Amino acid sequence: MTARFTFLCAFVGAFFTANAADLTGTARTATEAMFAAGKPPGMVVAVVRGNEVFLAGYGETAPGSGVVPNEHSLVRLASLSKLLTADVLAAMTADGEVTLADALQDHAPPDRIVPTAKSGTAITLLNLATHTSGLGREASGPRWDWLEKQKKLKAPGLSAAYSNVAFDLLGDALAAAGGAPYPDLLARYTTTPLAMSDTTASPNTEQCRRMIRGGVPARPCADQADMAGAGGVYSTAVDMARWMQFQLRAGDAADPRRQIGHRIYFPRDALNPVDGLDHAGKANAIGLAWIELLPDPETEVGVRLLEKTGNIGGFMSYIAIVPEAHVGVFVAMARPADPGPAMKAVVKGVNALATTLASGP
Repeated sequence: MTARFTFLCAFVGAFFTANAADLTGTARTATEAMFAAGKPPGMVVAVVRGNEVFLAGYGETAPGSGVVPNEHSLVRLASLSKLLTADVLAAMTADGEVTLADALQDHAPPDRIVPTAKSGTAITLLNLATHTSGLGREASGPRWDWLEKQKKLKAPGLSAAYSNVAFDLLGDALAAAGGAPYPDLLARYTTTPLAMSDTTASPNTEQCRRMIRGGVPARPCADQADMAGAGGVYSTAVDMARWMQFQLRAGDAADPRRQIGHRIYFPRDALNPVDGLDHAGKANAIGLAWIELLPDPETEVGVRLLEKTGNIGGFMSYIAIVPEAHVGVFVAMARPADPGPAMKAVVKGVNALATTLASGP
């Protein structure tokens, strides 16, 4: 077996308790199998169930280094960054700073005009956060310049198509509503209160030294604040464990932020077509960045779960949570030269592990 780092959390604080013995064997066996099947250069995982936490690292922090990744190794979240943007949206909605029905135009930069579809329907913040805006996947050039040139938009809310530019526009809209750059809002609502000290779009030199290397295509560790809304955030396994436990914390079922953030907004059968959302299995419905999967033997899903995949700059990532069971699994890995088997192994393995943990004691 390739070198492995395993760390069972015994944090002192509101989110963690010490004894995770029942979680350890199941999580270790499952994540070792994912690593062996996918053969990424390096990989980190975080698994939570209630107050139990399992963190592990596999492979190397850089090819030939002999150093195993750990809970503080920096990774790119890639498109899992969208979940953080959606969480900020949920928090600001719960606080009354915005509503999901707000038009993007209401929070556009001065003198910018957001085009509408032929129907005259405006793009809302909800549309941006659910891939139902009618916008394309990427902007060619500065996004607000690009947006103003879009003359043949699909009517929002009738179809779904994966869109990175929609989430960067959402970050801009939240910044306008909150009176601060989006990364500052992420810190205000999420990373500072949860002590997620390594979750940032602008890593410093020390943090960059801890980034896992060896993924292809490689991208230097650098400031990605301009794309923080869609895919520019870095993090660590321990930070993501904290965030998952916050999302899944028992006793907060009535918390408006999590009610808004975990709600399903568009069932699949209300949208036609649905493009680019089936990376981890056939999407049943769309929430705020989350994709809902229902039980399906082919993808090893045995319970209702919410998931998100990511792939950017030499990293691939996947997260799945089962809110009703307070279970969450996060995996990030340096992207191997043959990424298909690795991502398939991780998706199936995470889905199966989440199902097992959600179904167990």
